[in-house]
Amino acid sequence: MGWIITHRTAPDTIRYTQMFVNPKSQPLSRSTLLLARAIQLQVENLPHTKGTFRVDIDNTPMVKFVHRRLKPYLDEIRYAWSVTKVLS
Repeated sequence: MGWIITHRTAPDTIRYTQMFVNPKSQPLSRSTLLLARAIQLQVENLPHTKGTFRVDIDNTPMVKFVHRRLKPYLDEIRYAWSVTKVLS
């Protein structure tokens, strides 16, 4: 179905870096189930730790999910901008 890559960025913080769900089972509900299970495992095995993750602003369904479902449980939401230039 899919996978999540996590890594520790500090002794008390786990970063949810990358998530993949097979396109054949792609509805957002599959992604959220996978994320929920990963968070559940963190809470059970690493109590009193924090989690961080990034959502691309172009990923409208996930942005809506974060604001609708996760925001009440988050300490903060930050926005980051990226700029690129092709050098020839």
